[in-house]
Amino acid sequence: MKDSDMSVPSDTWPERGPGVERIMWLADAIFAFSITLLAIDIRVPDIAPGDAATELPLAMTLLGPRIISFLITFWIVASYWIAFHRLFSYVVQYDRGLIRACLLFLMFIVLLPFPADLVGRYPSQPLSLITAALFFAATGVALDLIWVHASRRHRLVEKELSARLIRGLTLQYLVSPLVFIFSIPAFFFVFTYSPSAMPFVLILWFLILPLHSEIDRKYRQ
Repeated sequence: MKDSDMSVPSDTWPERGPGVERIMWLADAIFAFSITLLAIDIRVPDIAPGDAATELPLAMTLLGPRIISFLITFWIVASYWIAFHRLFSYVVQYDRGLIRACLLFLMFIVLLPFPADLVGRYPSQPLSLITAALFFAATGVALDLIWVHASRRHRLVEKELSARLIRGLTLQYLVSPLVFIFSIPAFFFVFTYSPSAMPFVLILWFLILPLHSEIDRKYRQ
């Protein structure tokens, strides 16, 4: 058998063609499914018509944490969707390693409704918030793995892509998991000294936006 006929090791066959687009189609479907699951647990309170005037205000108040959890998780999932599409705007080839990394990332995306529901049900419990932070961080790490695999030595990205831009995107994709991880000690601190303020620690997660903007500004100069 000629050497050219022999099978190639798993991560040494970068290919062009419709494979990259198919990864995007699969990702879009999974993102849509995950976002749909986020809203399933938000239901109109089931109250007898005669009791609505007295019980509906309390029922709506109790529904508040689930709505807030949905909004925060929707924003996180949407941010990862935007980052994923931006990443793939530079990818021109694919290989098995890229496919594996994408599947790992998408696995976490489809699991994100679980921590969202957990936080919605138990918003003042540190375990629920820590679990959510770990899930969100793991999703971000998986996204960064995709980028590192694709951009290392320009393996699967455009050859003209500058090293500066590659470093900038690598840092951007690391910001989210780092913010989520560093929020965990804050949850413990607040739970110890002011448990009622636990939900407000979630504001830390929105530091991702200015940090992303600053990195983007610096590395696109």
